[in-house]
Amino acid sequence: MNIDQKVITQLWREEQPLYKEFGKVLKTQISKLLSKEGIPARITHRPKEIGSLLKKILRKRYTHPYEDIGDKLGVRIVVRFRSDLEKIDEILQSNFKIVERDNKSEKLELNRIGYQAIHYQAELKSAKKEMEIYGHLEFEIQLRTLCQDVWSEIYHSLAYKNEENLPKPLLRKMHCLSAIFEIADVNFADIEEMIQESSETSILGVVSLLEKMYFKIQCVAYDRELTIMMVKNLIELYNESEKPEMTKIFHGYFEQSQQELKNIISSEGKTPIFFSQPEIIMILERLEKDPYSLSDKWDTFMNHEMLENIATKWGKSLD
Repeated sequence: MNIDQKVITQLWREEQPLYKEFGKVLKTQISKLLSKEGIPARITHRPKEIGSLLKKILRKRYTHPYEDIGDKLGVRIVVRFRSDLEKIDEILQSNFKIVERDNKSEKLELNRIGYQAIHYQAELKSAKKEMEIYGHLEFEIQLRTLCQDVWSEIYHSLAYKNEENLPKPLLRKMHCLSAIFEIADVNFADIEEMIQESSETSILGVVSLLEKMYFKIQCVAYDRELTIMMVKNLIELYNESEKPEMTKIFHGYFEQSQQELKNIISSEGKTPIFFSQPEIIMILERLEKDPYSLSDKWDTFMNHEMLENIATKWGKSLD
């Protein structure tokens, strides 16, 4: 196989800037798709470096060395829980043209432990006018959980694709660690499901419920400790007949106020700090339903002026 490294290097220098811009576009597009479903994720992207590109060509022995590389641009999506994988898998298959889908976990034998993720070779499904410049570009997406990502990164640095060169005791240790990460992954998913099921009976359940709704507006980091403190205090404002209906109450209120809340969060100018926290949904719901009780309770643990600022921003009065 004849490889003209100078020609390939020149081709990639010319195309790499386009792939870099395409990566930014894909990250924004995927972020919006996941945000609609309230799924937080860490999304990264990078085009291949020329050294990595040349080495892969040498290793794979492609018929058409430059053209056959389908992962000149890689996008990685890392989520917290296994339950998110299926949802995102459906989103990706619905919104992109999937050339090839490779679920690594499906290839593992029942008695085998190892790398688990879903890889996609993909293209844009339909290129709008402003996206036509990227319409011919193929890219790779890697979808995995946080536990899978940690395992992969460590394994990659220690023994990536070179298991046959590892001493058996070391290889056994690597696979034992893989099993531990998988057990952790499964148990984190089970814990998350249990918290979801207790959304009307526990503080953490309410926090999880509010978080999922808030992430549909913006998937950003927030102060979880503050949210837990606020929910712990505000949940006392719900009577015994309301508590079993909290999921219904919050979903109903969120549906009617989502756009207005989104407008405030995305607007310029000073916005009260609680608008960057999931508990804002709970605060606003009580502000509409029972402002006097909210005001009285708020004064027992928080500065009254902060509630006044929230009410003013929302266009309500505490009087």
